Amino acid sequence: LPVLKFSANYGNLHQYFAPENTTWFPELSYNDFSYNLDIYIPVNISSGNMVGGFIPRLNIDFQNSYYYNYVDDYYISGNAFFNEQILFYWLKRTSTRDIQPRAGLLVDIKLFNTPLENELFGFMANFDGSVYLPGFFKNHGIKLNAGYQFQEPEMYLLATNFSFPHGIKEFRTEKLSKFNIDYVFPVAYPDWSIGPVA
Repeated sequence: LPVLKFSANYGNLHQYFAPENTTWFPELSYNDFSYNLDIYIPVNISSGNMVGGFIPRLNIDFQNSYYYNYVDDYYISGNAFFNEQILFYWLKRTSTRDIQPRAGLLVDIKLFNTPLENELFGFMANFDGSVYLPGFFKNHGIKLNAGYQFQEPEMYLLATNFSFPHGIKEFRTEKLSKFNIDYVFPVAYPDWSIGPVA
């Protein structure tokens, strides 16, 4: 402890991000560089037939892409996005054919910001919680999910971190609330044994 992961990439074509009505663009080359640093501490509090824990995490994602400052008319090369997270979970252990836990709670709190640069992006925070309940039959399950997300942008909105409900296209906004219910069940298990039939 703690767990530390690092990855880096070099050599792709540069990217740029600008509004649709932008009239000039930076000169692009094949020296795109990015890295990701992920640090977290997995704390295990499991007991009996319950799996539990909490994970404080810091993820830093850097890309030297170009971001257009359309107020002062110039491009900024490179930005480091910080994601601070606290994840808590307390879930009943699943059996082989369970699609999800039959009971449990999951709470996920995240903060996104760019502390090394304050011209383009502000910050975004979100709170996401899920409750797992047993379904009406064996291996069925109910999932209640609720969340709230808000951000204070400078020039650009950060991309949402929520998984949107089925059938809803993702979009960016300053404030977002969500609540959805999923009922999950297996249609069929195709792993039948043909031994007795043979």
